[in-house]
Amino acid sequence: MHSRADGFQYGLAFSTLEEVKATELIPIIAVDVDGALNMNKKSFEANFLFIYPPSFEVLRKRIGQTRNETESEFKTRIHEAIKEIEKANNSVLFTNRLVNDTLDDAVD
Repeated sequence: MHSRADGFQYGLAFSTLEEVKATELIPIIAVDVDGALNMNKKSFEANFLFIYPPSFEVLRKRIGQTRNETESEFKTRIHEAIKEIEKANNSVLFTNRLVNDTLDDAVD
């Protein structure tokens, strides 16, 4: 399973996940929406959780604080984040959703 994000290619071998599952442990991995959709296409049994920012303003602040980048790069990352949220909202795959605000609220 491979996908591209921020100009980089990321991937994880399904065989690695199967090896972990064979030990009766539960693998937990972080993937973007396309990665989750790809896993689903491969019939990989999983529970998918989408983590939302608490607001658009907080999203902009967090992305802005992530790295030293040009205004154009910043706008591209905001646009990509919004596309991810829209894809997750339009997918039945994400049966679990969490707003990443305060720890106490997230745990509830």
